[in-house]
Amino acid sequence: MAKIEIDMSELLEYGTKLKDKKRIDTLMRDSTKAIGKFFRDDVESRTPVKTGRLRESWSKDNPFVVVKTGSTYEIEHENQAFNPTGEGAYYASFVENGHYSVRGNWVEEQHFMYDAEAETERNAPKLVDKEVLKWKRWVDSGS
Repeated sequence: MAKIEIDMSELLEYGTKLKDKKRIDTLMRDSTKAIGKFFRDDVESRTPVKTGRLRESWSKDNPFVVVKTGSTYEIEHENQAFNPTGEGAYYASFVENGHYSVRGNWVEEQHFMYDAEAETERNAPKLVDKEVLKWKRWVDSGS
């Protein structure tokens, strides 16, 4: 699965100055979810379509769960694309990385997840800025 690392230290520093840990946590979780949603939507649009099963495995029905460990926020999103025991398209990693077919021919890799991960990292600062602006409006409104 993709691992996208974003330096949010400035955001944490800004939030610490405000001394409102609950609001800081909300902002960090919302920012993390925005990054996760961007990745999911981008990888879904890049996923090759042969039968449609692989693309459909990027389910929007499963909500994101943000897990905080120390000062790190991570997204957990159950995806059937990597579940060999589930009903989903468990072969996503083979499409991503390439594989040998049953006839012995090499099937070229697609890199749909790698490309989506790189695109998400490029867009993450904008996504966080957007969440910060929403959050600032929320704080300024006295909520």
